[in-house]
Amino acid sequence: RFFIKLLVLILVIILSVKVGMVCFDGYSMYKSEMEEQSLESRVDEARLDSSYAEIEYVSDDFINAVISVEDRNFYEHSGVNLKSIGRAALANMKAGEYSEGGSTITQQVAKNLCFSMEKDMSRKVAELIAAKELEKHYSKDDILELYINIIYYGDGYMGVGEASMGYFGKAPSELDLNESTLLAGLPQAPSAYALSTNKERALERQEEVVSAMVSNDMLTAEEAEALLAE
Repeated sequence: RFFIKLLVLILVIILSVKVGMVCFDGYSMYKSEMEEQSLESRVDEARLDSSYAEIEYVSDDFINAVISVEDRNFYEHSGVNLKSIGRAALANMKAGEYSEGGSTITQQVAKNLCFSMEKDMSRKVAELIAAKELEKHYSKDDILELYINIIYYGDGYMGVGEASMGYFGKAPSELDLNESTLLAGLPQAPSAYALSTNKERALERQEEVVSAMVSNDMLTAEEAEALLAE
């Protein structure tokens, strides 16, 4: 029994050291990125894009679809959803690799503004720190606005302004429910769902978006059925 306790203690110490090293590396990565360019400067730079769409000029249907499918508790959490991270960590352990991140919309903004797309635990820690900083200095609407404008929608379209005009020939404010639910599903895998080459897969993803909106009380079951029939 003594040796079992000793073994457990050693394992706990090793795990604690590894976690500490990952956290230190993540913090160092965050600091390095901020020294290169501040978070505020990155946000200001993103807003200067000619196709940048302010949130008040974006269809409510699109906003509701994005929140429902990407981060239904966006307006309730403080940038990090511990339940989602826990589920992702469990999935990663089962898979034996780092494949899921449990990212909130705020974390995705932090990642796209500051870091590479590489799946790495240190980068994840840096992303969490940046997400908390975003929540500290910007409103929820500011963060959501940034998200829809810096995310990739496939077929060369970066941001909702380009994607709305490129796919449908209209401004983001004019998107209807059908277009909104289709467009909101693309960022999860923009190459796999690109409308020019994988329309059928994009339509399947649209069904997931519609289902998420029903679960999030953004659509009734009857409205969803009518939309999918259309």
